[in-house]
Amino acid sequence: MQRKSFVAITFTRQKLQVVKLNSGKTRVEKFATVDLPQGIISDNQVVNPQGLTQVIKNIWRELGFREKTVGIVIPEFSTFVKPLELPKLEVSELDEAVRWQAQEFLPTGSSEMVMDWKIVGENGEKYHILTLAMKKAVLAGYVDAVSMAGLYPLLVKTPALTLNSLTGKEPLGKLIIYSNFGETVLVVAYGEKILGSSVLNLDEKVDVVESASLIVKHYKEVEIKKVFVGGADITQAFAAQVGKILGRPVEVLKSTVQGIPPGELQKYLVTISLGLAKSVGPSDETTINLLPVTWVKRYEGKRLKSQIWGLLSLSTLVILGCLIVTAGTYFYLGREAERIAGENKTKVTTVPEELTAKISEINETSARILAVSEVSQTPQEVINSILAVKPPEVTIKEYKLDLDNGKIFFKGVSPTREALVKFKEGLEGNPEFASISIPISSFEAEIDLEYEVNLIFVPATRKAGSTPKLPQNVKNTNTPGI
Repeated sequence: MQRKSFVAITFTRQKLQVVKLNSGKTRVEKFATVDLPQGIISDNQVVNPQGLTQVIKNIWRELGFREKTVGIVIPEFSTFVKPLELPKLEVSELDEAVRWQAQEFLPTGSSEMVMDWKIVGENGEKYHILTLAMKKAVLAGYVDAVSMAGLYPLLVKTPALTLNSLTGKEPLGKLIIYSNFGETVLVVAYGEKILGSSVLNLDEKVDVVESASLIVKHYKEVEIKKVFVGGADITQAFAAQVGKILGRPVEVLKSTVQGIPPGELQKYLVTISLGLAKSVGPSDETTINLLPVTWVKRYEGKRLKSQIWGLLSLSTLVILGCLIVTAGTYFYLGREAERIAGENKTKVTTVPEELTAKISEINETSARILAVSEVSQTPQEVINSILAVKPPEVTIKEYKLDLDNGKIFFKGVSPTREALVKFKEGLEGNPEFASISIPISSFEAEIDLEYEVNLIFVPATRKAGSTPKLPQNVKNTNTPGI
């Protein structure tokens, strides 16, 4: 699933940041930072989900956000990072191998942890894998608070992942130091592979430079060739001190996104970087997304219900508007008829041509409105007819409804060829559908068959040839799986 637009949210111990980029992801449209009340987050865990939900609702209302889909950055301290090397296997087998080996370093059982991974490189017969895990209960605190605010989480990342994406994919050892809101994140990475991360609380008077030096010595298997610094708390004097003590070139973290004052850019680097991320599901082997697949499907279902209710509401308003116009026209004509009849009682006169033409125009308009209201088909009728015969394991990702001509198109994924055949037979057995077409290429794969269906919705075509048309085309090019 790929969406072009979402709002990025970053949580820290004391702050909440939001950033909304334009559809091209080249400019910041809206951004804000708010203080979190005491008792909302403690030890990097959400202890008051209802309070956090209210904070999110308030900022959505104040900034006037219409977008409901969001990406989340959770505190770095809550996660576990581990690089692995595994033989080159199929993606499904590789996932099983990663999760099996992860049991050796996860602090608790796999049932209590959420984990995702991605391929960050390869060497000969092996893949270089980056794994990221955290406790399911900790993740649920942030995700549930967002969900209760009426939003739909799409992806979950950490500051280390977003910061490393700002340094490029060049295969070299690097140290990232990001200091913001009294907290410093140190990340040791090689290319896209994160070797380790650490979080320092500046309130505890920790020497960041000394800690950075110790980290460089600890990860001696990789040669640190460059140091990246960033964040609102970083000064030029600090950058110079880091370069002098570590003896490496120092570069300031940057972003090419426009629309934010230069003085604010460093404060929002993590959140902006999340907004630039690919919004794909956790099953993709090229990205890391800590949101579990089952949770993704749950929020996709909620979003789909919201879209369907929106379409139903729009259809209801259109039909109601037609009825109101019809009723108004009827009463107007009735009053005009009574007035003309009264005038005819007192004197004999001819009806003015202007009034005759106006009455004819109103009658014609009224007839068209009544005809439209009689043949209007709601999108829900078509969707319900399709869902009634769809096997539960088959998903629908995208649909287009042309209710003027009765043309229906949708596509999705079937886990097996038998399920797709069963779906096709169910559609053929419904007398409301005709001209059902599924390309033969859809049946070539053994599993996870990507299919497309074209058909005719018969009730819409029966009256289409003789009835005035009201635009009802419904199109959804980014439909989550049904």
